[in-house]
Amino acid sequence: MGIQHGTMIKREIPRQMAKDSNSNRLFDSGSTASSAISTMMYGNLAINIVMSASLQMLWGMVNVM
Repeated sequence: MGIQHGTMIKREIPRQMAKDSNSNRLFDSGSTASSAISTMMYGNLAINIVMSASLQMLWGMVNVM
């Protein structure tokens, strides 16, 4: 097993994607990232509101004691 006689080794890496599909994929991934960040922000807001109410009740109980 080795390189056969007459085999050529190229120095450049061949293009992996078509030129026109590259820009479309970058745009799609940006849109996906934007909606993921937006979803995380709204989820974080909801969790903060719930936790704030719970901690406020707990603090009230501690003050009563």
